[in-house]
Amino acid sequence: MVAPIVQGLPVSARPNWDETDWEQWEPPDQFLPIHLGTLVHRRDPQLGSHDEAFRAQLHLVDSLLGHPGIDLRYREDSRGEVISIARSILLRGIAAAPPGMIRLSVFDPLGLGEAVAPLLALGDRRPDLLDGKVWTSTPELLSRLENLTAHIEMVIQKYLRSEYESIADYNRVAGAVAEPLRVLVLVDYPAQLDERTQFLVNRIIQNGPRCGVFTLLLTKLDQTRPHGVTTKSVPTSVLTWRSSATTDVTADTIDIPAVTGVVPQVLMPDRDPIALHGASGGQPIYDRIIGHVARQAEDAGTVTIDVARTLTLHGDAARNDSVASIPKGTVGASLADPTTWWRNTTEVALAVPFGQSGARKPAVLRFDSEISAGALLVGRPGSGKSSLVHAFLASACTLYSPEELELYLIDFKEGVEFKAYAEHGLPHARAIAVQSEREFGLSVLESVVLELKRRAELLRATGGAQVSFAALRAASSEQLPRLVLVFDEFHVLFNEQDQIGLAAAGRLETIIRQGRGFGIHVLLGSQSLSGTDALGRHVLPLLSLRVLLSSAEADARALLGDRNDGWRHLNRPGEGILNAGGGAVEANEPFQSAFEDEAARTERLAELRSHADAHGFNRRPVVFEGHAAARFDPDLVAGERTGPSPRPLLVGLPLALSGPVEIALRRDPAANVLIVAKEEHGTPLGLVVSTLMSVCSWGESTRVEIVDFTSIDDGFEDRLAPLLDRGLARLSRRRRAPAVLAELAAEVRERLERDDQRSPSIMLVLLGIHRARDLEPAGGIDFDSGGEGLSLIDDLRTVLTDGPEHGVHVVAWVDSPASLERRLPRDLVREFVHRVVGPLNRSDSEDLVGTDLAAGCRDHQIVLADDERGTARRATTFAAPEPEELERILDRIGRR
Repeated sequence: MVAPIVQGLPVSARPNWDETDWEQWEPPDQFLPIHLGTLVHRRDPQLGSHDEAFRAQLHLVDSLLGHPGIDLRYREDSRGEVISIARSILLRGIAAAPPGMIRLSVFDPLGLGEAVAPLLALGDRRPDLLDGKVWTSTPELLSRLENLTAHIEMVIQKYLRSEYESIADYNRVAGAVAEPLRVLVLVDYPAQLDERTQFLVNRIIQNGPRCGVFTLLLTKLDQTRPHGVTTKSVPTSVLTWRSSATTDVTADTIDIPAVTGVVPQVLMPDRDPIALHGASGGQPIYDRIIGHVARQAEDAGTVTIDVARTLTLHGDAARNDSVASIPKGTVGASLADPTTWWRNTTEVALAVPFGQSGARKPAVLRFDSEISAGALLVGRPGSGKSSLVHAFLASACTLYSPEELELYLIDFKEGVEFKAYAEHGLPHARAIAVQSEREFGLSVLESVVLELKRRAELLRATGGAQVSFAALRAASSEQLPRLVLVFDEFHVLFNEQDQIGLAAAGRLETIIRQGRGFGIHVLLGSQSLSGTDALGRHVLPLLSLRVLLSSAEADARALLGDRNDGWRHLNRPGEGILNAGGGAVEANEPFQSAFEDEAARTERLAELRSHADAHGFNRRPVVFEGHAAARFDPDLVAGERTGPSPRPLLVGLPLALSGPVEIALRRDPAANVLIVAKEEHGTPLGLVVSTLMSVCSWGESTRVEIVDFTSIDDGFEDRLAPLLDRGLARLSRRRRAPAVLAELAAEVRERLERDDQRSPSIMLVLLGIHRARDLEPAGGIDFDSGGEGLSLIDDLRTVLTDGPEHGVHVVAWVDSPASLERRLPRDLVREFVHRVVGPLNRSDSEDLVGTDLAAGCRDHQIVLADDERGTARRATTFAAPEPEELERILDRIGRR
């Protein structure tokens, strides 16, 4: 536009580079016009006094957004001046755009980046603002031009269509997902061009303006043009700037069309601050603009769309029937209004919005029983993959009730993405795993396969006439929800071609091939598709629904195919491509995923749990947390037992979807329990408490004797106080150990003599025998006051060898294999048929439990081995409850 006055215009549109003006400048929140130069009468190029007055008031300002482009034509002797003019245009354009909303792609084949040297700091914080770097070779130019052409094609076909005239119109509606302005700068044009690149330049100039692509050509007239390249092919819509060497005007000018009511004009273009004020005066202006924009663009790079907006877009689309992936009859839901939750059915499909695609369209993941068995989600660290999964879960659990949707949430990476869902008992979740073990992942797959087979039996019971999930639900006597397995970093499950990896691969293939017909689907997320050695290459292509966030080129090509380069345009977190065509280019749907901060998610999950409880959905998920001890649940211990042994001792939870891990304590030889675990792992006390809770539930007059060899400062006695105060156990310190052992040895000999195998059980718990110096094989010391009787080690031998068959068992804890060897002779170690060990090195693990499983244990994990049967399995131990919690547990067990 032409501005007759300067006052009131933004600083970017003022006719000079006065440093005092720019000291007050701040980046705008919308595109502003910029100053391009001063208008002059063409009829009087000598600029008389009248023309001077006219020139001072009439200036050309315009916005680069939607501008047709500029062609600066010059000869060699004017190159420096023209580069200064180009820098002025670019710097003013950057200053007049919201931070991050202008991106330069510069080709400088002769100067190798010198032409825009003062602007290079723009890419230091956000490389995408400068397209990574200044490009200099023909192959590099071809790649950038192809990217810009693909971008224009995507904007026309996905965004503008027939709905918006230009990107400016689209951006006014799009809000947070507004498209930035792209600026293509070709220095010394047409140097290093060929027919292909010239063709692409023409296409960009013709179609770019309405799509937000501005072209700035610096055309060098006195150079040999490459073969087949002619600047005459440049569209005439581009304004042509000429230096004084190419016009009859003494000053450098631009020819422009006549302004209404004014005779035709020429334009005296602006130079950049360095040309006007020198490096010392001009560089501070560059530094201020580039520094402010780069810093704020770094923050602006994170585009935030909340889940509430996603659901609003979904509701609008459902009401207008404008998105094919949303089933007819779907009703919207408001995140803030629980009365709108859970009003949809998954009979036809599960259609879940997770972001925004275009100005008004939701991005939707659809799982159905026809073609969509599940989805692959790939994104490098920081790409927003976890945020996308959270957005998917938030929308899914808002739209569908636990009767309609059942979830398995498994996280294999070192993170806590699903921890909040476990803590609040997400009502839709059947199982939740945080920092999961591969064994647990395999167990989940096996459980889902069993559910698949169960649903297949239901289908067969209908005579096989039901050919859809909806029909199966209608014919079944039970409510069948759609089931979705969400596996984050799923590749960890398949990165080894071992027994677990190969078994898991077979189960996953079964689920993908057969599951959709029974309403069972998968969402497989990963940072990379490499490292899935155990998974056949034919399996992942079975999932035609692909979701790509910013990724390494190899992963992007593996997901979308070599012919689909949509991945090149993904820069900011949450920006991605949804492709329901197995990677076909025409199926690309750009999106920005929604984001929900942790505080909002925690609040929503608490409300979701309350909403479920109020509507009778009381189910809680099975929770597995790889690095944490399990919370003791008194409902896990067995109830009162009648009849003969075995008596169960609860020791932990499995790395699988199955019942608790127990020791079946029979009245058999060597039926004693040895615990080998470091004290700092918290394992020993948790194991002792869980075994004692089991004993309390046996329902017989079981006698429990605890001998504590640890220091009083260790606090074991205080933690066991509720048991001791209720008379459920008796604790003795080290000095009373000989008396306790002598008493029990006498009891064992008496039962042995009577051949009594039915008297009530007696449990001897030895805490910390690594501190019991009296047990050293070199000879036991008798602490009996009279110095008479058997030694401590001999009494213990009697209890260990003859006690179990007659109902007297020992649970002994030692901190390490070395301490065990120091305190007990090998023949007594063999009297412990049940071994429970924490993390050990490979050699000690194989020696104690006959396998190297303990070498792979984390903190709070154990290996439970039965030496007689030759079995071993890993488990997670329980955290030892605090005394107050232990009181509540004992009350619940007592009531039962």
